[in-house]
Amino acid sequence: MTFDHDVGNLRIGPGNAMARGSWVNRLLFAAALIHVLQHAAAQESAQHLTELPVCGPDGLSSVLQEMIEDTPQRPTVSDRLLKKANIDPDSNCTVIVYPVNRLDGRQQSAPQQVQMTCRQAHLEKDVAGWVAQRRVAPALEGIASAKEVFDRGFNLHLNYSTSAIARTLEEAYKEKNVDLQSDTSILSICVSRKDPMLAGAPVGCGHLGHLHRVTTTGEAQHYAIVPNQCNEVQSVPNDPDELIDWIKINWHLFFRAPLIDPDGPLQVVVEMVKEGLTLADAINESAGRIVNDVLSPMRAIFEAPTSFETWTHVLNDLTFPLYGTLRALEKGDYEEAVLSGIFDAATLVIPVARAGRGGWLMIKLGKKLSAGLSKAAKLKHLRHGRKFTKVVVNSQRIAGNNNVAERLAKYLVENNTSKLARNMSQGGVCWDAIISFQKEAGMISPTTAQRLHRATRASKFDEFLKSGRQIATPAEFSKTAAGQRIGFVDVSDNTLKHAMITIGDGKAIGVNNGFLNPKFSPGWASIDLRKDLTWRNGLVHSKDGGAHMRLIVDGVSIG
Repeated sequence: MTFDHDVGNLRIGPGNAMARGSWVNRLLFAAALIHVLQHAAAQESAQHLTELPVCGPDGLSSVLQEMIEDTPQRPTVSDRLLKKANIDPDSNCTVIVYPVNRLDGRQQSAPQQVQMTCRQAHLEKDVAGWVAQRRVAPALEGIASAKEVFDRGFNLHLNYSTSAIARTLEEAYKEKNVDLQSDTSILSICVSRKDPMLAGAPVGCGHLGHLHRVTTTGEAQHYAIVPNQCNEVQSVPNDPDELIDWIKINWHLFFRAPLIDPDGPLQVVVEMVKEGLTLADAINESAGRIVNDVLSPMRAIFEAPTSFETWTHVLNDLTFPLYGTLRALEKGDYEEAVLSGIFDAATLVIPVARAGRGGWLMIKLGKKLSAGLSKAAKLKHLRHGRKFTKVVVNSQRIAGNNNVAERLAKYLVENNTSKLARNMSQGGVCWDAIISFQKEAGMISPTTAQRLHRATRASKFDEFLKSGRQIATPAEFSKTAAGQRIGFVDVSDNTLKHAMITIGDGKAIGVNNGFLNPKFSPGWASIDLRKDLTWRNGLVHSKDGGAHMRLIVDGVSIG
């Protein structure tokens, strides 16, 4: 049975899905591979061991000999692997050999049958890469409509990967009063390096970092970040430059490790914030970019010195998520689960082509793969009316996170002329800058920030220091956690003279700190309040001696 698939209609997962994935993946794949090889070794007339796109039937022996000479250890490695699978390397089999196929799927010449040993077959199977044309493994030929099984598994994958996310995002935006049925466009950019959307759990959203632009009627724009859980929506800056600054500070929402060079992966943001897409198209675009993100770092691997090394790496770096197996297990149909798992594994395809040694056409294939995936993943409609948990605005889960405050503070001090730094201190009012700091760090919601901006004045600061506690000594201040608002209250007239925010280790950050000491710069600066302030009798005093103040820390954490 032979059937063709467009390059786009392939299921692909991130590189380490099989390498460090579940034991089920490994077991099913190993079982399928062993079964196919054993079947071929037992029957000399076997017609379906593998498919070999080569440079031409006459070149088979010469290419094989060249590869063996190129890597002297290959036969030894191959023998060891075959014997481990209880297969005699010298047993004979028949291999279906396909010529190199064109990218448009048209075959250049007819396939041929070649007799060789299992050792030769194992060494030869990666001569020129795999092509999109596929054959069903012998063990699966008895399954009714194998093509339908394959397509069903792929569609399940797309459904799990996109529709659940679309529905959840839809509800999250509805909570923010964004009418997705009106004139709305959304831009979705996935900037996560290791996004499990194409290989992770069959349900839910996984750990995603998506950036969305929502343009509603009236030309109003709203940017939102969806970190970790799809129903969490945060407001972020509209200006592209400010948006880049924001992402650099909040990399923890996108990446699992610190950014070494944040400008590189974020260039896509600069390019795409100008676009507008429907919700379905946005998610499809994101999926296509994920595929490119998976394939791009592998280009060097694809150009390994030998095809044997290439195939070894590729086999470990791309695999199918077993959605058919997962769906069958959910239904309790264990027989179907096993068959689906074997089918998924035994029909593994690596969508790469080779025009001569080392000539991998990754760019064309990557584009075609992305286009095919986006087309196949089109969502016809979105479900409405489902109730979800109320949206968590600005991720209250990270409130009090010392690392967030410290990273933001470090960025502002080192980039105090950036747009973000200037905008956060716009107007020159020190307490407004601190409120903006907490909002940018995700410690308070935009609604809370607006309320504090309106309510805080020199003579009215009850809300700003609502849970405040006076700190009397430098030693006591050194124990305060990062991210706490600081108010300097004059004892003579009970007015708020200055405001800062703690960043840990006895330090604080703020603007216009010259009030405390003329040597301090007017922009964002970090100050060690234990050393740079005059502490006496439970109060702090300005350098000129004109102000004697109580130092109040809101929500102080001692311990």
